[in-house]
Amino acid sequence: MIKLSFLDELVKLTLYSSYIKGEEQPISLLICANAESAKSETLKKCVKLDKVLLLSDATAFEILKDHADDIIEDKVHHILIPDLIPMVSKRWETSSSFIAFLNMLIAEGIIESCTFALHRKFKKPVKCGLIACITPSELQDKRHRWVGQGFLSRLLPVSWSYSETTKVTIFNDILQREYRGEPVWGYKFPHKLMEVNLSSELAGKLLPYTYQFAQAEGIYGFRYQKHLQRLAMSSAVAFGRDTVLNEDIEKVIDLSKYLNLSFTAI
Repeated sequence: MIKLSFLDELVKLTLYSSYIKGEEQPISLLICANAESAKSETLKKCVKLDKVLLLSDATAFEILKDHADDIIEDKVHHILIPDLIPMVSKRWETSSSFIAFLNMLIAEGIIESCTFALHRKFKKPVKCGLIACITPSELQDKRHRWVGQGFLSRLLPVSWSYSETTKVTIFNDILQREYRGEPVWGYKFPHKLMEVNLSSELAGKLLPYTYQFAQAEGIYGFRYQKHLQRLAMSSAVAFGRDTVLNEDIEKVIDLSKYLNLSFTAI
């Protein structure tokens, strides 16, 4: 898709992050862009990848009932939600409860479900990564509440907008029907977790970008720095390396212009 190679790369690195040994959890992404920005189309290219679960709609109960065992047994590393809106557009209590569920799912994990519909204690925490898509208007409506719940800081935000020039290019491609035959991805993930070395010197090169984001969002930025470091480590894993090189750091720095909610024009 036109000018979205950065998004393809971010999704790829996010998926590879679940193969880093010793990290607390894999990266999770919140992809925010206007309708018709190819958010959902990008995630649908992951449909045939190992250990990826694509969900169009589900409740916390359904995720635990239908997929908890697969997550525990290491058959699912990331849940992909091409459109988060149907899951969070219900009444306030239901929506808030679902976000609290996602908070636990992508952080410490869910140990026990004590609801009327499902009462179960799991043999190990139900924990995985998340990639979800939403529009700016929907995010704006819920942003204050989600910040209060700690949800937004647990995900790495991704945003962009289309310049007028890019819009013309896209229309030209549509006229030529270039949108046909978008291939699905066939990444080959490692067979086991990889120990990845990242020096504090290289990690420190990411700090200016963390400070910039933290200042804009009014937060400390500790989680954001961890996100950036995991991206660099994921880049090493994707190349089959056990050591982060400067080229991995430079890749993350280049991607960082989209790792915010500033909607950088492309």
